[in-house]
Amino acid sequence: MKHRMLSLGALIAVIGSATAYGVLAQGTPPPTPPPTGSKHEAHPEMTKARKQLQNAKATLQKAAKDYSGHRVKAMDLIDQAIKEIDAGIASDKS
Repeated sequence: MKHRMLSLGALIAVIGSATAYGVLAQGTPPPTPPPTGSKHEAHPEMTKARKQLQNAKATLQKAAKDYSGHRVKAMDLIDQAIKEIDAGIASDKS
């Protein structure tokens, strides 16, 4: 019984060493490049927000009513928001 336990312990040690060596030998995998044909976008949230604002402005421009000047004011505020997004992207030095 003692001999079997020592054999089992030695077998576990060998398997554990081989597994550890295999993992360490692999090293760190290289970074996965972005898919071919796509650009890495530095500011995806800001860009998405800009597109959404542009879509909102286009929707407001198609509105049939003026809503007592609020539609035009909303479009002006959208233009200001787009300028702020552009300034924010331009200010990022990373």
